[in-house]
Amino acid sequence: PHYYYIVEEVSERLFLHHARTLDECALAVMAVTGMSRVDVIGALEAMAIPICTSFCLKTRKPMAVIGKRKYVDDVSGYTPPGQIEIVKTTGCSETRLYANDIPRGGGVLLVELMSSTGGSLRRVAEELTRNGVKAADMVTIIGKPDYGYEEEMTKSGQAAKTLLKVHIKNYVELGDGHGRCETSVEKTRW
Repeated sequence: PHYYYIVEEVSERLFLHHARTLDECALAVMAVTGMSRVDVIGALEAMAIPICTSFCLKTRKPMAVIGKRKYVDDVSGYTPPGQIEIVKTTGCSETRLYANDIPRGGGVLLVELMSSTGGSLRRVAEELTRNGVKAADMVTIIGKPDYGYEEEMTKSGQAAKTLLKVHIKNYVELGDGHGRCETSVEKTRW
């Protein structure tokens, strides 16, 4: 199936990120998370970073960015000993993510802004677990169930809590590589 992008204020770089929106997202994540099990907030790059920063400031929990750049010092060649490489395969591509400075034995809250296929969140949770870090909780702000992320997450043995689900309907190709569609938004029980 064709992969349809949605454009909205929370995850897109083309819009201003208003403090109220970031705060509301952070408060919603706080409301659904068992914070007593969380030692570190894991922000999946890139668009979870603004929300997780707000969340970090509210909870006083440290934040680790799980991102696409492997850290290697340009001069010395030093690589942090705890750097965890995560190979993720989604329905669209295969890439590598890197997690640094997440203590073994601790609990990490994984936050992904948008889940489509679920491949990113699942692989991060699996690889962190394999490296002695417990995924204490997983939250996705926006989920696109039409792409199967919920089923993919169950393969990790853990479900992600989704705040909003966006269903894509009646997609019309415009001929220039773009299109338009109708969406319905479902606020979940969380």
